Amino acid sequence: MKGIVLNEGGTVTYPYEVFKHIEKYVKSLNWRITNAACGGGDYVFPFEEKWDNFIDGETLYELIKQHSDIQWWWGSLSGFPKEVPVDEVKKNPVVDLQMEQPYLKDKLHHLEPLAVFELIAFDSTETYVLVDSPEIADLLYKSFPNAESLEKYVYTD
Repeated sequence: MKGIVLNEGGTVTYPYEVFKHIEKYVKSLNWRITNAACGGGDYVFPFEEKWDNFIDGETLYELIKQHSDIQWWWGSLSGFPKEVPVDEVKKNPVVDLQMEQPYLKDKLHHLEPLAVFELIAFDSTETYVLVDSPEIADLLYKSFPNAESLEKYVYTD
């Protein structure tokens, strides 16, 4: 797995700015959305709550594209292969990302154990990507030349 910090221009917590580079991949997954807090314009994003929200990749991509000007202040978009049952995903509790960053504790790992891709909006200043696919990671590094490794944020108690 690779961890990437996207901080182009200081703020890239606009999921469409990331997803447009990997559209087919995004659409190929199912998604769990948690901790969403967004802003911009008069639009209220439908997943602004800390509970379980599930959506297929096609619908998520079109929704994010349609509202590309909405900035995510906080939030996690976790992508899963279509064959992973939602009931299995729901076994993992939702974590308050404003208080904890468990994906950085001891070693870099997914927030959601069954996820293959995660986009985490961190305090409206940075976007963290956790990705299993080396090809997708390489594509994101090419698309965001100022990207850095997320490894530098790993901590221990």
